[in-house]
Amino acid sequence: RSVIFIILLATYSFTSKNKKMFIKMESKNNEKLYEEREEDLEYIKKFIKNNDRKVNIQGIDGEFGSGKTFLIEKIMEDLKEDRNYEFIKIRCLLLGKNEVYSYISQQLNRVLRKNLIFTGHSQKLKNSLIKGVDNKFFGGLSDIFVNENSLDDIENFKKTLLELSKTIVIIFDDIDRIGESEKIDKILSFISDFSGENIKIIVLYNLENLKSINEKYERMYIEKYIPITREITPVSFSKLLRKEIKNYNLNLNEFRFLLSLEELTYKLYEDDIERMKEEKFKDDFERMIMKKIESKIKLTPRNLKNFMEETSDYLSKKELDIENRIIIAYIF
Repeated sequence: RSVIFIILLATYSFTSKNKKMFIKMESKNNEKLYEEREEDLEYIKKFIKNNDRKVNIQGIDGEFGSGKTFLIEKIMEDLKEDRNYEFIKIRCLLLGKNEVYSYISQQLNRVLRKNLIFTGHSQKLKNSLIKGVDNKFFGGLSDIFVNENSLDDIENFKKTLLELSKTIVIIFDDIDRIGESEKIDKILSFISDFSGENIKIIVLYNLENLKSINEKYERMYIEKYIPITREITPVSFSKLLRKEIKNYNLNLNEFRFLLSLEELTYKLYEDDIERMKEEKFKDDFERMIMKKIESKIKLTPRNLKNFMEETSDYLSKKELDIENRIIIAYIF
């Protein structure tokens, strides 16, 4: 009987955890775009659909965790039923330093094969790059001396891509998290050489982060490769917080001191301050909280999600005999 009870208990625990994970995954899939970002979404979709534009490279500038990737995922979701588009998403962090051109050309060739276009140009291009051409790309093909046959392989491959009666959208995500100027330069080189006609390129990055990697990445330098950039529309801290409080079904009033950072109607009343001093809040801790409240806190959607995930876990532990507001303040 004891063994059966343990098995049942373990099964219940495992099922509960998996159910919780499933709910989180389902919630993420059903997550809606903030209304402030609707204009961003329509702007990028218009860029993708407009075939009359001379510039086929679009940048999206925003801080880490600000929602750039989520915005692109929503655009891909909206256009997934449209057979006029093929999407290639490149996670720049996973690219090896010497495989930028070869890897992306393989992805392009995969799209060609999917659409029943078979060519040997991709393999020839791959062989050329393996022989050392890929190690020499630093600022576009026109800026360097390469083997003439290699140039022919690249141009022939680009001509083959034009046979595809679709628009290929290549998305470069996290280019500013690489940390290596050489690899970034190779990606910028590819962007310069392959955009145009039926290939559109979207680059997700943060200019300040790029400049911290190498001071040469000023706006004027980046515009050589990414001529048009849209800064992702910010969402207020209080709106992000309210959404996460609702998602986790927590008590809004317990987060009032955080909402007071931006919302005047939630400024702490005198009696709340006095109660904090008299009851469970220690003097040093209370002063720290008030100092935080007086300063402007800037957090991204990802920051808030992580904060609320940790907060929710702590608040669910009933054995903690601590006021919830103190736990929230401590985690924050």
